Amino acid sequence: MSEEDILNCKIVLLGTSAPGKTCIINRFVNNSFSYNLTATTGASFTSKTIFMKDENQYIKFEIWDMPSGLKYLPLAKIFYKNAEVIILVYRITDRRSFDELKYYVKDIKENGKSDASK
Repeated sequence: MSEEDILNCKIVLLGTSAPGKTCIINRFVNNSFSYNLTATTGASFTSKTIFMKDENQYIKFEIWDMPSGLKYLPLAKIFYKNAEVIILVYRITDRRSFDELKYYVKDIKENGKSDASK
């Protein structure tokens, strides 16, 4: 398998403080879960390559975990600008974390990929 045989997919997770972005990533990449995680203070990167048998294709997921909070939104723009997938994460027990997603949605529509911002 060469690099040309691998389809790259950039994924960025955004959301307010402590909604579980890092937990989601750890579950996907490592199949593990921890309740005792510290806040992400800078952009964190990990990747996972999987083989899609039905498509006969390798896909490398390049996953960016962004720091929490709207104050980091200018930094997040740099990372999600060329992302194929943007996942917005919120806490179901915290209405404020859901309400704040509107700022992310507005920013993504204004600055994201043209096909992803519709």
